[in-house]
Amino acid sequence: MLQIEKNKSFFEKARTIYITGVIEAGLVEEVIKGINYFMELDNKKPIHLQIASPGGSVPDGLALIDYIRNVKTPIHTRAIGGVASMGSLIFISGHKRVMTEMSTLMLHDMSVGTDRRQYHQMKSMNDYHELLENNIIKVIKKYTELSDELIKEVMTNERWFTSKECIQYKMCDTILGESNNETV
Repeated sequence: MLQIEKNKSFFEKARTIYITGVIEAGLVEEVIKGINYFMELDNKKPIHLQIASPGGSVPDGLALIDYIRNVKTPIHTRAIGGVASMGSLIFISGHKRVMTEMSTLMLHDMSVGTDRRQYHQMKSMNDYHELLENNIIKVIKKYTELSDELIKEVMTNERWFTSKECIQYKMCDTILGESNNETV
């Protein structure tokens, strides 16, 4: 969660928001508040989202992706460690995407729970899940160069990508420390 109030000068200088938990409505709200805060200070300087998340809610994550891609301020994303599922989709949607060498990204099909609903409710939920899955595929196609075949594989089997594979598939732009001056 955001700790801006505790260490205001550090956060204002670094312009970094840390996403380390499960992607859910409360976290997304805090991240958007942080982005808005930094944009009020200076809407030209990039804001950094440092991500080490296991993933989480698809609708909440897609809302954050929409927000990131529709603000005027550049949002740079950094992957640190294992970034999975919705965390990976948020990462790849950044305007500039960097990873540490040992970081990995994981993509997979959407997880859905089952419960004891009426048939038509289940059918409606299935239609909604298909809509969400199509939006996930749109994000992957828009911000990477994964082939349709590889996207199909990812959407049926969990797949982890190394930082070098992420460069190859245009899932990230830079690996920190590799012939550049970027640091965490």
